[in-house]
Amino acid sequence: MKKAIYFIAALLFAALYACNDQYDNIGKYATEETVYVGKFSDDPYVTIGYKRVEIELMGDSIGRALSDDIYLGKAKRTVVEYEEADGPRKRVFDSVCSWVNITGLATPKTYIFSIYAEDRYGNRSIPVEALGKPYTDAEFEGIYFPQPRIIQAPTTVEFVWNRISLEEDPMFKFVELIYSYTDASNRMVSGKLNMSAAGNDRSFSVKNLKFADSTSVVVNCRIIPRWESALILDTLPLVMAFATKTSTAAEYVAARALRPITSALIDPSQPNNATIVLGSKTDHLVSTDIRYKKSDGSWVEVTNIGNDTYDVPCSDIKHGEKFQIRCAYQPPEVTGIGPFSTEWTDGDVFIIKHNMADWVVAPRYGSKGGWDDGRGGQDRWTGGHPMLILDDDPASGWHSLEQAPTFPQVLVIDMKEEKRILKVLAQGSYWKTVQLYLTNDLSINGYQTHEVDWYEGDRETLYNAWTSRWTGKIPAGAPASWGAPVAQRTMEANEGSFDITLTPIRTGRFLILRFPDNSIWRADWQATYIIVHGVQAYSD
Repeated sequence: MKKAIYFIAALLFAALYACNDQYDNIGKYATEETVYVGKFSDDPYVTIGYKRVEIELMGDSIGRALSDDIYLGKAKRTVVEYEEADGPRKRVFDSVCSWVNITGLATPKTYIFSIYAEDRYGNRSIPVEALGKPYTDAEFEGIYFPQPRIIQAPTTVEFVWNRISLEEDPMFKFVELIYSYTDASNRMVSGKLNMSAAGNDRSFSVKNLKFADSTSVVVNCRIIPRWESALILDTLPLVMAFATKTSTAAEYVAARALRPITSALIDPSQPNNATIVLGSKTDHLVSTDIRYKKSDGSWVEVTNIGNDTYDVPCSDIKHGEKFQIRCAYQPPEVTGIGPFSTEWTDGDVFIIKHNMADWVVAPRYGSKGGWDDGRGGQDRWTGGHPMLILDDDPASGWHSLEQAPTFPQVLVIDMKEEKRILKVLAQGSYWKTVQLYLTNDLSINGYQTHEVDWYEGDRETLYNAWTSRWTGKIPAGAPASWGAPVAQRTMEANEGSFDITLTPIRTGRFLILRFPDNSIWRADWQATYIIVHGVQAYSD
């Protein structure tokens, strides 16, 4: 029994002794715990720059962080692999990065980036992929930078851009514009375009240049391009050179606009006197000269008319002769030269408005009528009466008959005696084409002009006698005695007036306005509708 006990005890002792060295061989190879390399975020984010991309590797929860604050196991560096046309590329960053900047991407294509972390033994993490298309020269060459309006003067050239075209261009964000040039003193001048000025024009002036000489202006812009509706990361330079030339005095003056003439009317109470009414000043204008001929043929000059003066009285005028205008201009911000004047330029002849107090009007189809003309019935005429075209009141006028069967609409104005007609003005609406006739013989349905029996009495009595004779008898076609139209105009859409000058001047007793169409194109009662608010006739 004792032998059995001693035997069991010996076996146990041997087993325990053998276990003391069971990890001796493993310890040679595993001196510490093994930690694998961690990987980057599964959703890397790519931002586009010029020939580069930035790739965010840690996701939104971490964002950009220092290398010491990133734990990816035993990772020691970041590796990015991608393909170029001539072979694979590999970028190694000697730290664990939360983001990387991959530069030198000049090919206009979508790159596939494989990104992984690596430990000091070369063990890799599971790679993640990111796609990105950089902004390259191919895209930049498609940028169209708005061109300036260039205004030339004898020693100055002005460059003008529209603010909206710069600030709201869909292809880029404007940052700044710097210009440089060499002036007449051989001095290098530079400056920056002022984007905070009032209004929509953004301009700079190139000054102190040689008269009628060429110079080069270098414009250096800085812009941030847009790609797929988003701004890229980088601000890029855009350099342009403009070869400009200062103008000669003749070229500068030829590019200027004369001060407009509003009217040149003879005073009916003093038919040898007239007044020229000038319009608003034009760019660079400093003064205006007017000259006209007196009745004896000699010239009278009115000089140095300021921009705040509009009425120019003229006395003892010679009828039928054109007055002339000359303007002087001073280039802005130019001293020592100028002003520069135009040559004398023909204006119009002086005209006088005919007195229409005893004229009468007949329409082909009558008038709309039947409604108040807003004048309290003082003339006992309802609104739309044809005689209202002669009252110089733009609020009144003739309205054609509703549902007039066919075109043309015609207004025949009897001026009572033969008149010289140089200009006809009219105001109205719904018209499209107007034909103007002047004749001494209506020849309507066999009636001759000399057969018209003019009644004594007021204008209404006279009008009633006239219309009873002619209304409804004016034919659709112009009689041969009317001859060809002395003028014809086609109105633009919504054009509310016309001004016709007859060259040469014409004469006649009957002034006829014929409307072969209108601008409504409706099938209801307005299909042939015409409104004429007023007619004025002028002579020399």
